[in-house]
Amino acid sequence: MNNIPPATLGIDLDYSRTWSVVVEAEPVPWAVYTKQGKPSTGFTNMRVYQTQIQAALKEIWAGYSPFAGHLQLEFTFARTIPASARKKEPGRAKWKQEHIMKRPDVTNYQKAAEDAMTGIVFYDDSQVVSVTSKKKYTESGGYTWISITALLKTQEES
Repeated sequence: MNNIPPATLGIDLDYSRTWSVVVEAEPVPWAVYTKQGKPSTGFTNMRVYQTQIQAALKEIWAGYSPFAGHLQLEFTFARTIPASARKKEPGRAKWKQEHIMKRPDVTNYQKAAEDAMTGIVFYDDSQVVSVTSKKKYTESGGYTWISITALLKTQEES
């Protein structure tokens, strides 16, 4: 995924349309299916997560075909703080700062979400020209926030 600012690609963000959706499900990172025996638990969990993303997207994308142009995506992956985390401040804040930098990588969450979007929002993830992703902890209930911006015109067309 490129993190090239849209202006350098000749895309004018003034000519765009944005959709947002919140998927109320614990984020699950991308996992590979090796086709050696039955799928791993990680792969199975990822497919369930992707199904939840697809259901939420189909609600807001109803009546639209997959977009064929440039797209800008933003993600926030909020994980529920595990029961093993420190319960009291200031130790809790320090725990969150230290553990947010551990696995899974934010790019693996992003890959799982983008794969779920293929065929609903866009035809191919190569259409995505800008991505912003972040992961964080939340006190209750994991979720994924997705913002999709369809870049409708390039600067050359305006």
